[in-house]
Amino acid sequence: MERQITELLKTVISTSGLTWLDVVCGMVETVQMKATTPDGTVTHAVPAYRQPGQTGCNKGNDYTLCVPDTSDRSIVYIEAERPNVIKVTTHYDEYTLPVTIVGWLNLKQINVAYENASGLVDELLSVIGSSLPNSAPYNTIRVDMTGSSRDLSVVNKYDYNEAENQMWIYPFDFFTIGLNITFRRKHVCHGSTSLDPSACKTY
Repeated sequence: MERQITELLKTVISTSGLTWLDVVCGMVETVQMKATTPDGTVTHAVPAYRQPGQTGCNKGNDYTLCVPDTSDRSIVYIEAERPNVIKVTTHYDEYTLPVTIVGWLNLKQINVAYENASGLVDELLSVIGSSLPNSAPYNTIRVDMTGSSRDLSVVNKYDYNEAENQMWIYPFDFFTIGLNITFRRKHVCHGSTSLDPSACKTY
């Protein structure tokens, strides 16, 4: 459920026309990646986006790593919690889904005049707006911002290497945007016109 909703958010962001967006990913997972160092092979826990329809068994092809890279102007991805049920009716269930948009920026590649992420955050929020398009069985999808910050705890939970850890300070920057997404999931009835919810299947 949360994967489908965050895919809608990803699509809105990736098709927004914002020219500074390079890598846009949906809901990430933490994956273990091996790297060779002078001291041997080490394993890093990093955020990665699993492509829709992929199982995750083939890390090389199934995932896009959401790790800062100086060749990119930006990397944006989404973290999501589990949705909470807030209303149950005959025709639909209503949920709330807390999500966090995380963005890394290479400011000099975007605009040498930029000193921080604030203006770009405003641009991103303006294209997200207050709602997302319906996608069966989900509808009435509302978006509320809960806050925007530079929350290091979001990136510190991953195992970035020394070079990557330098990418959180100028000329680089990052941001986090908290959103609360409320949506409804229809009850789909098969072979019955009854309004009895026991005759319906919830997807």
